[in-house]
Amino acid sequence: MDANTTVRRRRNCSPYPPEDLARFEALLKEQQSGLLQCCQGLTHVVLRKCGDEAGDDSTTSDDTADMASDLCQQDLSLNFLSRAESELQEITQALDRIERRSYGLCDHCDQPIPMARLEAIPTASSCVTCKAKSEPPV
Repeated sequence: MDANTTVRRRRNCSPYPPEDLARFEALLKEQQSGLLQCCQGLTHVVLRKCGDEAGDDSTTSDDTADMASDLCQQDLSLNFLSRAESELQEITQALDRIERRSYGLCDHCDQPIPMARLEAIPTASSCVTCKAKSEPPV
């Protein structure tokens, strides 16, 4: 990011009007709330002991198949939690861009991100062209 980009962002140069920014802010906060609720349930699964169905030590199973199933469920929950954490971080960054009024500007080329892209991916911080350049070829 060059000095011109930084100066432009300080001038509150979002290409979108306040009504659109408010709409995206509400959408992002709704997504954030849903993810936080999901994380609470997943955290409970991850922290539960293997074989412990009720969350206490009263029904611990010695069956290896049950234990393997529990471990698999915990592993999946950890993976989901990791992804949710990444999404929450992206949402926080997008909300910060809204607050700074730089939401909707590409972080790389400083051009407006098309509204259709933001509606599909509200956390997008780069235009399609710059995103494609930053990803490794398939």
